[in-house]
Amino acid sequence: MPEGRIPLAMAALYVATAPKSNAAYLAIDRAINSVRTEPVQEIPDHLKDASYQNAKKLGAGTGYLYPHDFAGHVVKQKYMPEPKSFYTPLPRALR
Repeated sequence: MPEGRIPLAMAALYVATAPKSNAAYLAIDRAINSVRTEPVQEIPDHLKDASYQNAKKLGAGTGYLYPHDFAGHVVKQKYMPEPKSFYTPLPRALR
């Protein structure tokens, strides 16, 4: 505990004094509303679990690109049939 109190205090002060925004709050509400009111999208085959017997026959895991195998650990890959974005940063945060 003695070694952890200073970094914990620093983290608490950082969060307490950081510019404030309700963008995350609005994003969570948008995401919850989407889950409650919109149809569930199909999971792309390359993201489906391929660890069980016959998974490959069903196409599970086929074509998955492991991001850490690519420069910058980012790879262009489809994660949702219809991409959605819930978080919109506000032009400036308030203190």
